[in-house]
Amino acid sequence: MNKCLYLRPNFDKFRIMPQNLVIVESPAKAKTIEKFLGKEYKVMSSYGHIRDLKKKSFSINLDTFQPEYEVPADKQHVVTQLRQSAKKADIVWLASDEDREGEAISWHLEEVLKLKPETTRRIVFHEITKPAIQEAIEHPRSVDMALVNAQQARRVPHSRFQALARAVAQSEARPECRSCAERGRETYRGARARSAGVPERGLLQSNGSSQSPLRKRGESRA
Repeated sequence: MNKCLYLRPNFDKFRIMPQNLVIVESPAKAKTIEKFLGKEYKVMSSYGHIRDLKKKSFSINLDTFQPEYEVPADKQHVVTQLRQSAKKADIVWLASDEDREGEAISWHLEEVLKLKPETTRRIVFHEITKPAIQEAIEHPRSVDMALVNAQQARRVPHSRFQALARAVAQSEARPECRSCAERGRETYRGARARSAGVPERGLLQSNGSSQSPLRKRGESRA
């Protein structure tokens, strides 16, 4: 009687590998890092910040004093791709740079992609080499909110000052707004004069120049 030989099938090639998504800032880094990590890891790029302060509003909630963010139109496609990949991943590794901006990028990714804390890891490395990346994978941490808050404390005032400067420049460039701007300056000078005890009528001369009533033109200080 012929004995049948049963071959044990190799199920290793059918085994589902754990899906790991690594998000870095630069697409150039993504290609290199993916070679080091192997098939279990998919590396994608956020192309820098994926969210910024609102452009068409004050971007600060005056009740809570919290910044209000939005995803710019040119980043909508990137966010869609990252969100789809994050849903399929078992673990998401945030590998942005280790500075204020990099930490803020990781925090924005957590918020926008709605990542769960138990399946999210924050990693940093200072060189793109296989040992450095493997070392980072072995020692993950959470997002450092102190660095995130430091970035927001710098970004929010800077953005608001820029918006104010643009508004002033636009008003100065429009002829119909020049008189309004001049009246605003006169009101400001008058308020300063009243607070200093100087009569307002002596502050502005008929030619519109601001000159102290205590000293005529050409006279030197005592």
